Amino acid sequence: MIARVLLSATFLALAALAIGCAPKIGDECSSSSDCSVQADRLCDTTLPGGYCTIFNCEPGTCPEDESVCVAFNGSVCEDPLRTPRFQRTFCMARCDDDGDCRSGYACIDMGDAVVDIDPPTRKVCVVRPEAASEPEGGERGVCEAPGDADFPTPEPIPTPGPSDAGSDAEGDDGG
Repeated sequence: MIARVLLSATFLALAALAIGCAPKIGDECSSSSDCSVQADRLCDTTLPGGYCTIFNCEPGTCPEDESVCVAFNGSVCEDPLRTPRFQRTFCMARCDDDGDCRSGYACIDMGDAVVDIDPPTRKVCVVRPEAASEPEGGERGVCEAPGDADFPTPEPIPTPGPSDAGSDAEGDDGG
């Protein structure tokens, strides 16, 4: 009887420990089973160290206490009349500052890429961006035609008029 109680208590303690150590969105992983034994999360192995996430989230479907739904691969120059065909959504770990993210990741404000309605934050842990050099003036103008690709407008080619066309025909009398 005592052995059975002890075995039950041990089992409950291990179960509580396993639940307390459940992987969260943004945790390191090498396979999806590292993220969830219920197969409701996947491991994005394209990111450094892997990233536990939920693919194709919709507004309000990410674990509320740890993540928000973020859209990636949308067009930089949004056209409100078009649906972004290649846009994909992922649950991403929420953060307040870089200290909330693991090594190699930074807390970045994703702005309108967060698709949740009234999210608690728009900051998420993403791969630390490399320092990119900004062009002079600090504006990239990605939605405008770049100046170095502008070509001069060609001069119109003169076309023969009706009087020019007739003179060639008259000169060919065979003589």
